[in-house]
Amino acid sequence: TADAAFLEDDSFLLKTRLEMKRHAEEFGKRSHSKLIERYKKCSGEWATAGATAQILKHAFHVTAWFAFGCDAAELPVVQELAELLMQMLKSCTRQTPPPRLRVALQIAAETLQDIQEAGHDFAEAVLKEVKAMLKRRPRGSAEGSKGSREVAPIGTHGRTDVVLVRSVLGERQFPKGCRVGWDGLK
Repeated sequence: TADAAFLEDDSFLLKTRLEMKRHAEEFGKRSHSKLIERYKKCSGEWATAGATAQILKHAFHVTAWFAFGCDAAELPVVQELAELLMQMLKSCTRQTPPPRLRVALQIAAETLQDIQEAGHDFAEAVLKEVKAMLKRRPRGSAEGSKGSREVAPIGTHGRTDVVLVRSVLGERQFPKGCRVGWDGLK
């Protein structure tokens, strides 16, 4: 599908990641509590009105703030953002995330896994909601169909920041079918 094509396009992934960082920088310049409260209020109103498109649009901002806008020292803000994101995603249980939000949620899932591994309990419920949203595919999409997949080694989550790897490698092209992956610490 068209969504799947976007998710394989390096320039789209890089553009989305840079856009997320820009949103995170803007978040850093503002009062966190006021902005979070405004988004909570608006997302509640949008949920009541059934305006899921607005929720999904603004969930991208919250995801960017969560993934790139805070560090470990700001754990209460991180937790508040994670809970807001979970609330927004729960309001859109029947919706498929647009490509831009799908990329952002994949990045957020990695951040949530790191937070969960650090022993913060709030991350588990949010990660579950993010994964549920990522499983949703457009109707008629063959993407995500069941097939054989290798299980990533324990502790790696099968994660590789492909955009980062490709930006480091520059214009060098991988042979068709070649994948770059992290194999853990051996």
